[in-house]
Amino acid sequence: MKSKIIIFISGGLLSLAICLITSIILSKSSDIQNSYFLKNSNLISIMLQKDENSDEYEKSQASSWPKEGYIFNPYLSNCENGSELSWKNNRVMVSTKTSDKCYVYFDKYSFAKQCEYENIDSGACDIARTYSIDEALLYHNGTIADEAGNIIDANDKSYRYSGPSDKVNNYVCIDSKTEGSCDNDDLYRIIGLFKNDNEQYEIKLIKSDYATENQLGSDGAYAGIRTEYSDFYKGDKSNFSNIKRYYWNNITNNNNWKESNLNNINLNTNFLNWIKERQPGIEMKINNHQWKICGDEIDHPLIVPVKIYFDDEIKQCAQYSEKQIGLMYVSDYGYAVNSSAWNSNLYDYYQTSLTDNNWMYMGLWELTITPQNLADNDSSVNIIYYRGHVGGNRVDYNHCAVRPSFYLSSNTKFSSGGNGTIDTPYRIK
Repeated sequence: MKSKIIIFISGGLLSLAICLITSIILSKSSDIQNSYFLKNSNLISIMLQKDENSDEYEKSQASSWPKEGYIFNPYLSNCENGSELSWKNNRVMVSTKTSDKCYVYFDKYSFAKQCEYENIDSGACDIARTYSIDEALLYHNGTIADEAGNIIDANDKSYRYSGPSDKVNNYVCIDSKTEGSCDNDDLYRIIGLFKNDNEQYEIKLIKSDYATENQLGSDGAYAGIRTEYSDFYKGDKSNFSNIKRYYWNNITNNNNWKESNLNNINLNTNFLNWIKERQPGIEMKINNHQWKICGDEIDHPLIVPVKIYFDDEIKQCAQYSEKQIGLMYVSDYGYAVNSSAWNSNLYDYYQTSLTDNNWMYMGLWELTITPQNLADNDSSVNIIYYRGHVGGNRVDYNHCAVRPSFYLSSNTKFSSGGNGTIDTPYRIK
């Protein structure tokens, strides 16, 4: 009789690994008789996607599976005579009753495709699945370039929201309801998806509106004054009087974030306690994160495009503060504008054409987590000015509002029904 068997084709040399058995007769002692193995690598073709969004594939001449940068496509992979292909742990499994010729397709890797092809259930996947239909969510994999061909995306395999606020559906509500509108205090927005050291995606959130005195407290780095320039403010006008100013560091007067009262008291004590009381259990979803605190090594740090600043601020930075709550990076803000403007200097972000197309711009003086440099006793940090540009100021400057930011763990899931709009935000299970 003929038996159906499963052959494992590992990631080694295909010419040695491919064994498609045409027929097999099993005796009572399970000895294999009258069988033969075909070890001709022409029995299988590796088909590689030419470009990320292309329908074109080309046959690879390699003798092993692609080791990185690709993902197995279970929908296109097939065999001419009906054998079944599957992929697990970098091995192809062939279930067959006859000799066959098989085609194994690999797409350019993206997390969105991994979610789709492996049917992963997570909040990060819910967001990434919108990648192919949401033009506001951009995948930073080193393919977005300027007219001269220079790469201008972060090239860190992140997904980031970019564009005007009304076109970016990235709202998350942390209350316990399953549907409906969200109170301003509970409303956040997704900066993007970022890979951690375990190669898993975390969801980075930022407070949708500026935090209030009730949330941050009146101790620590509290400046005790209501913020100003309300004509530019884009948040809840009825809540404006509760938004107070805070210092970046009013104790040691240097730009060491680890010593900052804003970091230790207002964000990681007061605000964290407030959010625990507001939504018990949410703190279990907020990761301890290594917040980069390098500053920059650029002569004129803000007269550069965001890509150059990102490399200095994040990519080449080895110094960090490990906490649950932080603030936005300069590069978070820089990449929130339309990609067509990523070559603009950060100091020029005051232009209306940019503020109108940057969902993170909120119209008040605002602190970032990023020092300007880390020279001894330096007192300069980067802030977002009320008109929208990025500039430097002193750590004891008292004009600034605060929007807390944090990373949700990779296993965070969303309740069904939310689609990221302000009226129907995502909600955390």
